[in-house]
Amino acid sequence: MANRDQHLTTEQLSAFLDRQLSPREQAEYNAHLESCQLCQGALASLRQSVVLLRAMPQPSVPRSFTLPAGVTYLQEPAVHQGGPIRTLPQRSWPYYMQRSLRAMSTIAAVIG
Repeated sequence: MANRDQHLTTEQLSAFLDRQLSPREQAEYNAHLESCQLCQGALASLRQSVVLLRAMPQPSVPRSFTLPAGVTYLQEPAVHQGGPIRTLPQRSWPYYMQRSLRAMSTIAAVIG
């Protein structure tokens, strides 16, 4: 930390709390925290958050969502392989014309 007047960010305080800093950074942050009450308060708040999160009950999941150690592939192929693929029947022009006329006659009967 080049400037002692600059406050530590939440990310810096988190790294300090998790001991993820180099020895030089750790010493700089310690020196800053000794003289800065605002950063001391932020660090205390962050410590309290960590304590509260660790005190929360762990949810029990109904089953494990991990694959067994020996499984490296899917049991069933993700894409259909083999056999004919069903396609939708192609509609002819008269079919669409008949449906359109039926819809128009229904609308005409309702209107009038």
